[in-house]
Amino acid sequence: MNHSSKKAGFLQAAGLVAYVSLFAFAGSTVLDWFMLQGIEPGPIMGRSIFLLAFVISVAVCGSIFFGYPFVLFSRNKIAEAVQTVLWALCWLAIFFVVLLVLTILLS
Repeated sequence: MNHSSKKAGFLQAAGLVAYVSLFAFAGSTVLDWFMLQGIEPGPIMGRSIFLLAFVISVAVCGSIFFGYPFVLFSRNKIAEAVQTVLWALCWLAIFFVVLLVLTILLS
């Protein structure tokens, strides 16, 4: 995989947006299903499920966001790794603004 920093950053940001969207959809669907079934986890179980889902999500997001830059860094391409992270942050901010504007316009 030899992508430009700009392209790699875009792919990482797009992957994060896709993952977060899928996770939010799945979480909402599961919550709706629990409500329909009359299942209400207790406070300890609810917090435990939330924290485990959060930790798993952080690991997945970290892998998506820092995986390729880590490979570059381990190959001693430090400047390219930093550029890739910065481009990913820029693309993520662009995705955020676009989604925010779309949300406002569609509501």
